[in-house]
Amino acid sequence: MRYSEHVLVRVQPTVAELLQKSSCQALNDFAAIYWAPLRSKSTMNGKWKKRRHDPSDGWYDCRYESRYISIDCIQGIFLVDGMSIGFLPENITTNELFIRVFRNHIFEVQLAESPKTYITKHLYHDNGRVQYEFYFNDETKCLRIIERHIHTNEKFQLI
Repeated sequence: MRYSEHVLVRVQPTVAELLQKSSCQALNDFAAIYWAPLRSKSTMNGKWKKRRHDPSDGWYDCRYESRYISIDCIQGIFLVDGMSIGFLPENITTNELFIRVFRNHIFEVQLAESPKTYITKHLYHDNGRVQYEFYFNDETKCLRIIERHIHTNEKFQLI
């Protein structure tokens, strides 16, 4: 365990106590700032639950509409429906196809409309008219990358 994680594990009981006293309002505020679909709503009134009653456990879970949100206050992990938000997970960025096409490019992403699919937050190429979708099939270990041209509605699967 890294020193920073050791410190966070030691202060977690205090953090848990503060969150409990405030009905986890800080988690609602953080989720509303960090996750784009909530930004437009300005507030969130989720009912957060500590995952385990262990005082050193940093996981909190909440249902928001049809989504399941999880935050780990120790490792700084924010998940929506079990998927990270902000950047692509390692199983995608270390995939052979991703490396061949994008090398070590870092994309900012959000959840796409399709389940378990990421879409780039920013537009690329062709005067900013292209978005990329990433879907990793855990069973087959295959990565699917779709290039979406916004103005023409054309989609191309990268191989």
